[in-house]
Amino acid sequence: MRALGVRKKSEFCSSFLGRRVSVLVEEKVDGVSGFRRGFSRNYLPVILLAGTDSSNREVDVELNGWREGWLTGIDFERGTDLSARG
Repeated sequence: MRALGVRKKSEFCSSFLGRRVSVLVEEKVDGVSGFRRGFSRNYLPVILLAGTDSSNREVDVELNGWREGWLTGIDFERGTDLSARG
């Protein structure tokens, strides 16, 4: 059942690739990647390169990758793309 849940989450989140969404950036930093974590308005998990000034703010992100349970993408305000980073 857990494997099915992981697969369904991956399929659902991947269906949003290429879309532009607003992401509320949290203060918390992802322990694996070192990037900021956040969630879209419909609770999609997103990691992005964002400064401390982005915490507790919404930023526009184009979703373009899926890595270890998190969507990645381009922060339009900063122009940073995580899909090109390991």
